[in-house]
Order: sequence, then C-alpha cells, then structure tokens
Amino acid sequence: MKKLIIVICFLTFGFYGYSQYADMDQVNPEYIKVLEGRTAKFLKPLELGDKFDEVQGIVIEQYCNLSAIHDTCGVKKKSVRTLDISNEEKDQLIFDYENERDAHLYIRHNHFIAQLLGAGLTYEQVDEIKNGMTYGVFPNTYKSFLDMLLDLTDEQKQFIWSALYEARERAMDQSESDDKHKMFGKYKGRINNYLSKQGYDLNAESKAWHERMRKAGIDF
Repeated sequence: MKKLIIVICFLTFGFYGYSQYADMDQVNPEYIKVLEGRTAKFLKPLELGDKFDEVQGIVIEQYCNLSAIHDTCGVKKKSVRTLDISNEEKDQLIFDYENERDAHLYIRHNHFIAQLLGAGLTYEQVDEIKNGMTYGVFPNTYKSFLDMLLDLTDEQKQFIWSALYEARERAMDQSESDDKHKMFGKYKGRINNYLSKQGYDLNAESKAWHERMRKAGIDF
C-alpha cells in the first residue's frame, strides 16, 4: 500500500509539475545567440522582411520549450531510479512520464504551428521551417528514394512520402540532433521493410544507384 501511494504521488506531481513552457528570462544568453545563428540559416532564405524578428523569436522559443519538456522528463525518469519500488513499477512510471512528455510535445507542436501561421506565414513557409529544424532530411531522403528506385508506383511513392512526413513531424519535436536523426532512422527502417516486401533488393538498388551517380560524375 505504501508503495502504491508513492507511485500515485509521483504521477500526480509529474502531471502538475511538468514544464510546458521555458522561462525565456532564465535562458542562457549564449544559448540564445547559438539559436539565433542556427535559425537564421533556414529563415533568411524565406525572405520574411519585417516578419523576420517575430518569426525567429517564435522558433527560438520553440527550441527552448522543447528543451524544457525533454529536460523535465529526463529529471523525472532519473528520480524514479531512487524509489524503493519494484522494477516493474519503475518501468511503469518511466513509461507514464514518457507518455506525459509526448502529450506535452503534441500540444507544443500544434501551438507552434498556429503561432507561425498567426504571424502571417504561408503553409509552404511553415513547411520550410520544419525542414530547417530537421536539417532537410525529409525532402533530401525522399528525393534519394526516387532517384534510386526509378520504377516506383504512385502508391509506393505515397507510402515513402507519408512515412518521411510523419518522421519529420516527430523529429522536429526532439531537442537533440542525434534524436532527430534517430527518429528518421526509425521511419527509414519502416520504409526499407515495406519496399523489401514489395520485392525490392535495396542493397542491389543502392549499388546500382551509386554506380549511376559515379558515371554521371556526381560526388555522392
């Protein structure tokens, strides 16, 4: 009974103590400078004019919010290790905290998109910001699949596009570069499994593609 009460208390604290928003006044100014440089690289090509500062502020705040959510979850997961409860109960707590984190990421994701659209951006511009936050992996990977597999059907193309789109939507909510790439890696695995079931020998296709690139004088 005592262990059950502890678990309930931690879950309750986890819900109400969760940080959805970063306190921008407390963010390290040096980190803000890093974010200014990082975001400028993919915002400047959009030619936002007098909207630039507002949009950059929105994007920087989103980066800080994502860090706050992930950091809070990390601290809570670490604290679970010190509890005098069974491993099964610890695993359940960690699972619950991760679900809680994902729920807050979903809220922040939608709010972020609404902010960008509210600032007067088009859906195309928002799309480019998403790509900028995820290093252009979505469009580049999709193009690579089309270049490598020249006989893809429309249905197969749609599957690849949809999987990479979902990967980008989830990757942009990660706070670390490695985690963004891991998310894409997870979905690339799904695509590879799908294409293998469709009869593609991806190793052979990849070798043939690289050979075509070499003959065309393209440094890949």
